[in-house]
Amino acid sequence: MLSGIRKTIGSGLSKFLMANMLYSLSTALVSLLSPSILPQAPYEDFIYIFQMVLFLTGIFTAGLIPGLLRYHKYDGQKYQSFYFLTAGIIVVALLILGLFPGNFLSSWLKIGADSVADSMMVYSSVIFSLFFIFNRGFQTAKEDYASIFKDVIVIFVARILLLGAVGILGISDPYVILAMVCIIPFLYEAWIFISSFFRIRFCTLEGYPDFLEFIFKISVAGIIFTATSRLFIIASRFNDDSLAAALSFAAGLTGIISIFNTTFSSVFIGKLDYRNHEGILSYMGKVRKYLLPFLGLTLLVGTAVFFFVTLIYPGNTLQAAMISALTVVHCALMSYTGLITLMTKTYNLLNAQIMLNGASFVIVWLFVKFVAGGLSEYISYIIINSVMLLMELVLAFIVLRHVRRQGETILSENHGNA
Repeated sequence: MLSGIRKTIGSGLSKFLMANMLYSLSTALVSLLSPSILPQAPYEDFIYIFQMVLFLTGIFTAGLIPGLLRYHKYDGQKYQSFYFLTAGIIVVALLILGLFPGNFLSSWLKIGADSVADSMMVYSSVIFSLFFIFNRGFQTAKEDYASIFKDVIVIFVARILLLGAVGILGISDPYVILAMVCIIPFLYEAWIFISSFFRIRFCTLEGYPDFLEFIFKISVAGIIFTATSRLFIIASRFNDDSLAAALSFAAGLTGIISIFNTTFSSVFIGKLDYRNHEGILSYMGKVRKYLLPFLGLTLLVGTAVFFFVTLIYPGNTLQAAMISALTVVHCALMSYTGLITLMTKTYNLLNAQIMLNGASFVIVWLFVKFVAGGLSEYISYIIINSVMLLMELVLAFIVLRHVRRQGETILSENHGNA
């Protein structure tokens, strides 16, 4: 297994990493450039809706790709058919939601799309973003990293050109801008997805309930985690527009950091095998090796982000800079810890992940509803991020304890055989 991992790192992983970096950069540029392109009021509306599109994209893809990556090595054709069947159901569900502007998701997220046209624009943006995510998951399972890289270049160039058009033409309608950054750049991805869907040979549904159970657990854990990270933004939406905009802006900066976790998680979920204890230990040793350099780099990046945001962000500059720096540091720490907690999929410790994410959600929800209003936004944000990080560290401890116990069991069995 280790030789396979080295081969991946030496060849395809570099393209995969570059592709994820470019895609995340294109998303970050939307957040970085929109304050200087748009007037204050349209900017605050757009950046919030844009973050909610990203949030919904994360919700509706939470467990599907890890499920494919975990099971693909056992029976590629069968699990590819399960993957596209589930993806198709998700797309149809989103289309139905888009037809009802006052649906429960839009109301809870305070998206504010009052007409069917605006609502369809929001949910179509989610669908077209998902086309790329679903295509990338399928190509990752096949280790077709070159295709991912080429597709991302198209998206990156299209987004840059369309952002330039927004500025030159003076477009300020948030839903039109949303279409320009979340639909038009992904038209080719829609064609790839639809073509792949109809090329797939759909097999018997034997084993599909087990696949659904696995991705359901991952989805629940992922949805709870993502929702927890957005509670403060949603609560700020109608209380403090500038704070909601600053939080949304900061969230848009985290993609460059989280790509490392996304990239390595996508690769190692498919490579790490609970039956290969030595391979697990080798992986963990490499993660520990880079802890101190990673912490040092995180502090440097957080400081750089603070000063950078003070130069580019209009309006409440200090507020946006502080929140951006805190967000980037928190995201980096969560991403590093995630290199350990990704093994909840390897060892099927998803029940523990769901329980801890649920506890985090309840604590943060209670804090935001009853306590945060009486504190400064900085103190509130630090407390919320600390709760989420603490729960992730507890989950990492559970994973490490499980690995240690497995090692003790293997050692005991070897002594018994001797």
